[in-house]
Amino acid sequence: MCQAGECKSSICVKYGLESCFLTSELVSDKRELCELACREPGRANNHTCMSTKELVEKGLIRDLDEGLSLRPGSPCDNFQGYCDVFLKCRKVDAEGPLVRLKNLLFNQETLISIAQWVTVSSLHSLLFPKIVDLIQF
Repeated sequence: MCQAGECKSSICVKYGLESCFLTSELVSDKRELCELACREPGRANNHTCMSTKELVEKGLIRDLDEGLSLRPGSPCDNFQGYCDVFLKCRKVDAEGPLVRLKNLLFNQETLISIAQWVTVSSLHSLLFPKIVDLIQF
């Protein structure tokens, strides 16, 4: 919600609620996990968290015709995932492609292989001109 020209808080504040996350413990639909959700202030329990779609259906939010979705890239499922461009909550992969690439490049075996290659390559570059000189004479 915008206040004095700055986006500062969730639309939940406008209705006297606070924002919260729907979690996979309570919701099985990955699409629903990417819906904006609100709860009554002071209730830290996610069991009281309702999607804006539910709040509209119950008549607790009257200004909207339907629920609101989180933007792609927004965290969902209590920071356990992110909303993709299809508005589905995707789990964060701790062993994602960048981590696997880093592990491949910087593991002990790879570093030893690179060191051996550099040693052999430098020997070839040093010896090759000498051999060429011997052959020319």
